[in-house]
Amino acid sequence: MFWFVYRKQNPEKLWGAFDNVDFLWLGMTILVMLISHISRSIRWMMLIEPLGKKVSFWNATLATFLGYFANMALPRLGEVTRCAVLGKYEKIPTTKLLGTVVVERAIDVIMFLLCLVLAISLQFDAFSHLKERYFAQSQATTTESSYVWLYVSIALLVLVVIIYNFFSDYIQETKVFIKAKNLLQNVKEGLKTVRKLQSFNAFLFHTFLIWLCYYLMMYFGFKVFDFTADLSPVIALSIFVLGSLGMIIPAPGGIGSFHFFVISGLLFYMPNDPDVKEKAAAFALLIHGVQTLFIMISGIISLLSLPILNAKKKKK
Repeated sequence: MFWFVYRKQNPEKLWGAFDNVDFLWLGMTILVMLISHISRSIRWMMLIEPLGKKVSFWNATLATFLGYFANMALPRLGEVTRCAVLGKYEKIPTTKLLGTVVVERAIDVIMFLLCLVLAISLQFDAFSHLKERYFAQSQATTTESSYVWLYVSIALLVLVVIIYNFFSDYIQETKVFIKAKNLLQNVKEGLKTVRKLQSFNAFLFHTFLIWLCYYLMMYFGFKVFDFTADLSPVIALSIFVLGSLGMIIPAPGGIGSFHFFVISGLLFYMPNDPDVKEKAAAFALLIHGVQTLFIMISGIISLLSLPILNAKKKKK
């Protein structure tokens, strides 16, 4: 998808857009990204504490960095990776930690939807234009294929229920069923942690801080380039939501999908700029590139640091 987005760009104009990069604001985007990751680690620690284990701040933080790093290889792999890594060093079942991550993701979905509703209410014309331009043509095809998948899913569900009813006694005695049942029980225990939080206010604070930092990464990113520096905070919110949609799509690290949505948004907001295509492409390339570089460096450092830090613990 990345190739699809950048295949028709003018290389000379694209690289020319990087001439006036403000490195101070670029550094600020990296700083708020770091704060968001640390805040996410602290929030995760709050969810883990009701499981009866107070985990190390460094283990939780470095495992979180590794999770983002793993997402570069395969979407959503990072969630399992950070649970497996932290579980290994803190002696907690990975399945219980997965339950806490499910809670995290559910809350993040709610936060994203709130941002989406706010952005649409403030910039309704922009989102209507983007919907008509990029989604209206494929709506009929998508709807038709969705119905097909719905019917297939219902048929498979009915088939599974019938098979289970006929062979339930045998199925319940199999090792696979017993392991699956134990796994679900551990996940369920992890899900219950949100009701046992010691400080719900602190949990909410870190939730809002994480998403404020996500937004500021985009807003500060606007200040990096002279051609986006004067765009309003409301427009930054709209582009942030579009970029988030690109990250949600199952592409490794949002590569290509993030660029597509961000460029599409900037094309709408800067229609009178003669070189808007190249400038929007340069903006998406730099902002995503810096984030990706940060994730790669922090992931490699975490991978190397975790065994060393925990080896020292064992010696003590």
